[in-house]
Amino acid sequence: MRHVKHFAEHILASISDGIVALDPASRVAIFNPAMEEMTGISSHRATGHHLATLLPEGSSIPTRVNATLETGQPFSVPEVEWQRWDGRRFPVSLTIAPVLDRGGDTLGAVLVVRDLRRFKELEESQRPADRLTAFSAFAAAMAHEIKNPLLGIRGAAQLLGEELAHSGLREYSDVIVREADRLNALLEEMLEFARPHPLKRVAVNLHEVLDRIVSLERQSCQARGVTFRQDYDPSLPHLWADPDRLFQVFLNLVRNAWEAMPHGGTLTLATKTATELGRVRPGGGLMLLVEVMDEGTGIAPDVQQKLFTPFFTTKAKGSGLGLIVSHKIIEEHGGRFNIKSRPGQGTTVRVYLPVGEAWLHESRTGPEGPDAPVRS
Repeated sequence: MRHVKHFAEHILASISDGIVALDPASRVAIFNPAMEEMTGISSHRATGHHLATLLPEGSSIPTRVNATLETGQPFSVPEVEWQRWDGRRFPVSLTIAPVLDRGGDTLGAVLVVRDLRRFKELEESQRPADRLTAFSAFAAAMAHEIKNPLLGIRGAAQLLGEELAHSGLREYSDVIVREADRLNALLEEMLEFARPHPLKRVAVNLHEVLDRIVSLERQSCQARGVTFRQDYDPSLPHLWADPDRLFQVFLNLVRNAWEAMPHGGTLTLATKTATELGRVRPGGGLMLLVEVMDEGTGIAPDVQQKLFTPFFTTKAKGSGLGLIVSHKIIEEHGGRFNIKSRPGQGTTVRVYLPVGEAWLHESRTGPEGPDAPVRS
């Protein structure tokens, strides 16, 4: 019996969803580690207390639990609010099931609680994709329409400058030429964004891509007093991805991060498996998570809402397309893109990438080629 009890405790501790077991009076009998992490309330503190004391005032959950205890019927609630120790509410999905003895009498109820905060963030992160599609078509059309007249203006300004070479008015034609060149560069960037770029997928070691960026940016970071912290999970499999496009994404994110720390700090690159996203991504499957975290000035809420708006930028020389292009590349890989920031507390960018077919490639050839040993 002792062995069975320990085994049951290990099961409850390993489940990623919250588990709350109640007695017939709706008092908490079991409050697993996932619930402790979710709410910030310890199992010792929760056990023995009525469920209602752990919930927001006026919550409908106790009424649903009572219905299960009285009728023996399970209930599922797609979305409802739970409460943390400090009173902050957060969304969860909830399943309530009765606990019956062999005779069919109700011994209590068990609640399976799933935290929806991360899923809400990911749903929000997918909204820019629709804007990107519309902007791509608009950018291509506008760039083509503007480019030819602009080149004509530039050519005419050059000819005018030659005629005015000795009149003291040459500087005005030079201004026209410079501004035309600046606009042309922006149009080229728009065309580059709108132009389709088929992914050249191979088995990619994500850490090698990140290490290349660290080596490239280390000197610039040191000049600002920024140090790198690399927190990698060495067990991650290879990705089936385009290494050059991923390099473009993470280089942009790393540069944004250290530029946001004018007074120095730590720039953290972390990798791990994001198994909870198998339910979010269509078709499921293993996903990897890369976090780029800075200790900079953070991003104001009103600015965060505009981050994926074309040409919006807070940089003096920025084009406002860097994050949009990065988002597009991650979407093309079947991944997800999420930014979380608070003013004065830094910014965390989370990039989720599906492993894809890399595991199949490695199982057949090994990560180093057809003659390499296959990883177990």
